[in-house]
Amino acid sequence: MKVYGFLMIAVLALVASCRNGADNNESKAVNYDATDARTMGLLGEVKEVKVAAIFGFSENGDEVTDGYQLQAVFDENGRVLLDRWGNKYEYDAEGNFVKGSSDIAKVTRDDKGRLVGYHNMPTYYTQAIDYYHYISLELSYDEKGRVVSEEIGRWESGNTNTYIYEGDNIYPQRNSFIGGESITVTKGTSVYKYISFDKKGNWIEREVITEAVSTSEGDEENPDAYKLEYTEKREIVYW
Repeated sequence: MKVYGFLMIAVLALVASCRNGADNNESKAVNYDATDARTMGLLGEVKEVKVAAIFGFSENGDEVTDGYQLQAVFDENGRVLLDRWGNKYEYDAEGNFVKGSSDIAKVTRDDKGRLVGYHNMPTYYTQAIDYYHYISLELSYDEKGRVVSEEIGRWESGNTNTYIYEGDNIYPQRNSFIGGESITVTKGTSVYKYISFDKKGNWIEREVITEAVSTSEGDEENPDAYKLEYTEKREIVYW
C-alpha cells in the first residue's frame, strides 16, 4: 500500500526511548544549555538518544524491529550535533554553527536561541548535494516552548506535523500529519500512550496507534486506508 511506506518513514522520524548512562558519575556537562534538548522534547543533560520501533513478535517470541537507531546527539555544552530529523551540525570554537549535512546548510534560530529552521536545499544546479540530505525544516513553538508544528520539505516530498499536548507535558499526546509524494497525499493521526519513564522524566516506552488515508490525484474515489499499531522504545545516555 502507498500509505504504508509513508507511515514507516513517519514512524522512524517520530520514535524514541531511554537509558541513563550517567547515574553513578558526576556530569561532565557543567555548562550544558538545554535549549536544543528541549526542542527535541527531552529533559536533563542528554548526550544521545537511540530509538526502536517494535511491530510485534515472531513465532519464537523475538521482537520484530530493525533495532535501535541513533536519533539525536548533543555535545557537552548541550549543542545539537544530530537532530531527530537526521540533520547534522558542526560548530567553531566559539560555538557558532559552521557546517551542517553539507556545505550549503543553513540554521535559523529565534531570539530565545531555539531552532526554527534548517535548510539544506540547493538554490541552483551547481550546488550538487546528496538528495538524501535535502531538507527544508520550519518549526513553531507554543507559549510553553514546545514544538507544535513541523513543516518538512524533502526531495520530491513533504509533510506537516501538528502536535497536541496534555497539561504541561513536554511529550505530545497526538500528532496530526499531512504529506505525500508526487500526486499522492496522505492524511492521518498518531495517538501516543506512554508506558514508562526514566529518572529524568523522559519517556522510554510508548504505544502508538497511527491511522491514515492516502489518495491519489485522479483516483480520489478509491482512497487507501491503513492502521498501524506498534511500540516505540528509547535508550537515552546522559552527560
